[in-house]
Amino acid sequence: MQRLRAHRVHPALSIFPASLAIAAILAAGAVAQNMPTSIPPGWISGDTHAHMQKCRFCGSTFCPDPDETPAELYAEQVLFQVAVTSNLIWNPPGILDHDNLPGLDEFASTYVPMVTGDEDAATQGDPSHVLQTGVEVSGFAASQFGHIVGLDIEDAIFDVDAKYAAPIFDAFRIHPRALVGYAHAGWVDAYEMPPWYGYPNRVLPYLAAIDLAQGKAQLIEVNTFNQGMPNKAFTWTGLYYKLLNAGLRPVLVAGSDNCDWTTIGYIRCYALTDSSTPSYDRWTAAAAAGRTSLAYNSAEFLQLTLEDHPVGDQIDLAAPATLHGKATFHLGAVDPISDTLEIVQDGQVVSSEPFTLSGNGVKEFAFSVDVARSGWIVARTFETHTAAIYVVVDQKPIARALDAGYWSAYCDDISAHLDHFDTEGSTQAILDHIAGAKRVFDALAALDSPLPAGVSRLGTASGSVRGPSAIGIDGAASAGNSTFKVNCVDAPPSAEGWFILGLTKVPAGEKHQGIRVYVDTSGKLNETFTVVPVHSNEGGYCELSIPIPPNKQGLPAVAQFVWREDGSAGRWLSATDALDAVVQ
Repeated sequence: MQRLRAHRVHPALSIFPASLAIAAILAAGAVAQNMPTSIPPGWISGDTHAHMQKCRFCGSTFCPDPDETPAELYAEQVLFQVAVTSNLIWNPPGILDHDNLPGLDEFASTYVPMVTGDEDAATQGDPSHVLQTGVEVSGFAASQFGHIVGLDIEDAIFDVDAKYAAPIFDAFRIHPRALVGYAHAGWVDAYEMPPWYGYPNRVLPYLAAIDLAQGKAQLIEVNTFNQGMPNKAFTWTGLYYKLLNAGLRPVLVAGSDNCDWTTIGYIRCYALTDSSTPSYDRWTAAAAAGRTSLAYNSAEFLQLTLEDHPVGDQIDLAAPATLHGKATFHLGAVDPISDTLEIVQDGQVVSSEPFTLSGNGVKEFAFSVDVARSGWIVARTFETHTAAIYVVVDQKPIARALDAGYWSAYCDDISAHLDHFDTEGSTQAILDHIAGAKRVFDALAALDSPLPAGVSRLGTASGSVRGPSAIGIDGAASAGNSTFKVNCVDAPPSAEGWFILGLTKVPAGEKHQGIRVYVDTSGKLNETFTVVPVHSNEGGYCELSIPIPPNKQGLPAVAQFVWREDGSAGRWLSATDALDAVVQ
């Protein structure tokens, strides 16, 4: 993708020292108002990663500038046209000394009280702007595996000595509106393992895929569109695309991380809300629903629809089909640009159109895309990128063996390199956490691979609110296999359910409260069929051991999971497809 102009920087940012640059901008009281005026209603600009605490290092010593005040952050919001901003408190002195973690007393006494789950007083008189304080876990022990963020949380109480993120995510997610995940995330673009572990700046989100698979984290945050590391292509899409292909649905947001006195909103995240009036809760809820679009400067905005569905939606197809969509690029009052609109399907560019556009212009690109199997679609230009629209064909989950297998192999790789990190007292817990994610990725990879001898799929999933769940197996369905397991992916998270195992099948499925049950339950319980209560974890995964006795060769079996939904979408039950097997 070629871009024929350079990224613009506000003239005041050339002033040194950097703190004077912000002061000059604020004193000037004006900045070019170059946001596109044609952005459709409901799209609200945001920055998930602003700091009032600044970071400056004098050699090996931390020498911070004075904090910005919330009023100054608010002034930047107005000047740089950022409607919703997250002020993230953190522990700057801890960056240089992960062993002793200086600065914790000041963090607890000065900054923790700012996290309340309410709008900051600085913006309460302005209905067009919202500032709210959250947390970046940076300068803490857990930061060694990647910096994490907690948005829309009501307090900042967490274990500062935790060696990894999962216990901190648990503390954040107690709050009902919490949106949590990994900050300034990037990854190796190719299907290779990371070239280092314990990199001095600890910028890689080493446990992001693990925490997303386990349901601990929700989001990945983009900090720049132009990342690079020596000898390796290193991009946020290298993380996002592999996660999507593996079958996960990470929330995509963007934040400026302005601790080095860059301005807020130089990279921004638009969220599609149900109102044109900014609200922090509405903004984070829209982001959590996948309704986001990123831009690397304030002058550009990109919207994607597919069969009139916005980003974050799921389109259900009974069979492969050709879908029609539109990508709309909006440009503000800036110099003309030349760029290319691209449509990406499952990680591959499937349609594109070069264009040149003058200031205050709009470029519409109508496209068609053939969908043969469940997957995802995004739109992008050089400095804009939408979140995904999901397409489900024949109620089959999105799962690519290449990508899920990659993350499974990564689980093995990082487990073998834990000695590069300080895991004292938590080593086994971290290994168990990684092993749990590996089982998820193995189950997802198996959905895109041939089933063992004697096993075939029967019917389709039904009733799910979040996308189809699927039953799978671990091991051969052979007599005497004492380690045989069944599993389920994409179940409702932390839900009650039932595993049904029977001797005969109902090929068309028996309709029951909006689902289809393929196991014949007309006989006597525990003679011709059995029902086992089960429970999914936070990531919607469940597995159950079913040792096969040695004398059962030729025995028929039909198996299926049924889950209890919360009723929020008018559905109270969902079910996987079924497995039809004959013991070998």
